[in-house]
Amino acid sequence: MKRIKTRWRQQTQRERLLLIALALVLLTAFLWLGVWRPLEESIAHEQQRQRRLTQQLRQLPTRAVKVQDLPLLLRQSASASSISLTQVEVQNGKITLRLAPVDGDKLLQWIAELETRQALRITEIGLHAAAVNGQVDVDTLQLERR
Repeated sequence: MKRIKTRWRQQTQRERLLLIALALVLLTAFLWLGVWRPLEESIAHEQQRQRRLTQQLRQLPTRAVKVQDLPLLLRQSASASSISLTQVEVQNGKITLRLAPVDGDKLLQWIAELETRQALRITEIGLHAAAVNGQVDVDTLQLERR
């Protein structure tokens, strides 16, 4: 530190001003390149992301499946998962299903798909072990929109 002070005192007034100006230019460049520009880019990126998400949000109601269409959708989804629905009832916005004996793992995967892809939520489930090992009898599976 003494060495720097000694060197500073040895500089002429003009050299000191040039060094101060250089330090200010370097500080400004650092702030611009290291702080300001990354912030601007981040803000621009987030604004673009917000516009995209807003647009997707506006499209959601048009994509939403009506409660009346859910029985067909559930039958198709169950069939694709090798699950047999024996009864589908719609009452007061709730869907009650009865299933033929089904493999427990398949049932859990299908329920997870309904919750994530179809925005359905299980409100009640009644099941018990079937005669076949690994299968369950689903007496009642009640779903509703989230």
